[in-house]
Amino acid sequence: MGKKKKNNKKSAAKSGRNAPCPCGSGKKYKKCCLKKEELEKEESRREAESLRQMWKEAEAKREKKQLELEEYFEPLEEEYDDGSEDDDGSEDDDGGEDDDRSDDGPAKKAPPLEIPDVAWELDEISDQDKALIEDWHDQFRKLEDPGEMTDHLNSFIERHPGLVDHLELYEEVLFNIVETFGSQQRHEEAIVLLEKIRLSYPETYKQRYGYYDFWIASYKLATGKKDEIPNFLNYFIEYPDRSPDHLFQLVNLLEAFDCIDILQIFVPRIYVPVCRSAKILGGGDILETMEAILFARHAKPDYTREDAEKLAADFSALDVEIIGKYRSPERMEKLLSQIFASPPPWKIDDCHTRKQLVERYRTVARNFSGYLVSKKGMEWGAAHFNMRKLYSYLVKVVPEDMFPKTPFVFTRKFVEETATALSKDFLFIQSTSYFGILNAIHHFADYLVEAQSISPEFRDEIQQWCAELHVEAYPILAENAFEALAFERFPLVPA
Repeated sequence: MGKKKKNNKKSAAKSGRNAPCPCGSGKKYKKCCLKKEELEKEESRREAESLRQMWKEAEAKREKKQLELEEYFEPLEEEYDDGSEDDDGSEDDDGGEDDDRSDDGPAKKAPPLEIPDVAWELDEISDQDKALIEDWHDQFRKLEDPGEMTDHLNSFIERHPGLVDHLELYEEVLFNIVETFGSQQRHEEAIVLLEKIRLSYPETYKQRYGYYDFWIASYKLATGKKDEIPNFLNYFIEYPDRSPDHLFQLVNLLEAFDCIDILQIFVPRIYVPVCRSAKILGGGDILETMEAILFARHAKPDYTREDAEKLAADFSALDVEIIGKYRSPERMEKLLSQIFASPPPWKIDDCHTRKQLVERYRTVARNFSGYLVSKKGMEWGAAHFNMRKLYSYLVKVVPEDMFPKTPFVFTRKFVEETATALSKDFLFIQSTSYFGILNAIHHFADYLVEAQSISPEFRDEIQQWCAELHVEAYPILAENAFEALAFERFPLVPA
């Protein structure tokens, strides 16, 4: 039986520095593969050390975060059900808004609505015209200045007005022009172009009207032209479920700036299809704005039984399913008393479960909305907006498996991280949400002083954090979002 063949790798590893290189090059090992192998070993060592360092830093960061949490929170005790309902008679256990249960049992859902899409059919054009359009796009892609881009487009419009719809401006062109104008703080030129396309080429404009009309409305609001916004709502009314994200962003923006007059003529025309559309997830959220609109009619600090009855009647008249408390004058009167009660020194030591804590925060947020109306002079649109933003912060800042050691948890870091987490939309931060949360917390600090829940000194500290975070975020968000332009001043100034 022959001898086993030696492993080449082991032989290579045992090669002397002056021996022939095992790779077969004919050179000495030290002048051929030795340096390469030594470099590979050093690179592997550095990579391993880098990974160890990254792990140590991640572990240190985790431990630091855990220590921060333990300073303000403690582990949540095992939850138990004491058999009692929440103090407003609802039984929701997820920390969200009340559902559609009524006093008489589960409400029957109306069938979803199907709203036709925008028709989009163009006549066939010649090969010569297609080549003309392709050549125009080739030239457009070479341009970098938004003014030159606009001139290039305007030249085509003047020479070939009948072919403009075939340019498919809604795919890339308008987005590129608007984005480049925005990066150079030339927002007005972008708006002028959008308004021109809207007027002259509605079929092209309608394909992405949600983006365009939201940008225009945001700019009008930011530049003191609020009264012009209703001129740019017709597509949202005609196609309410075609661009739901931008619809809700617009509604939230109008709420934040106390535009209840615009909401009153806008939202009642769309809430039914928005609630019932099969294409919108969470369309029922529009009822929060309808609540603000109805409260604006009858809810006031010196409310009467008659006001409660009118509110209940208005809610009952809505053409959607609503929960029982809104149909009952008695429950509506109880809700009004909760909203307009003098703020008490809030506590949470009587809450034993997250469900009870969440309900306590909902009660606080409702009372906060009454404070904003009666003491800060807000309309119900802004009051409801700030109420929702405050409530979302109070619930989100508390980890799911923990319980706060104090009724309300505020640090600069918690405010920044929680506001960011609540405002993220994929890779972007929604300006209305982020600045709205900062604004709500700013006003809530005043509220907590009146409620004797924090000291004036801590209020000043909280408001300083909010102001600093606004200053840091504004230039970044305003560079890429028209809606951010409306938030240049802080706290918010009603339009």
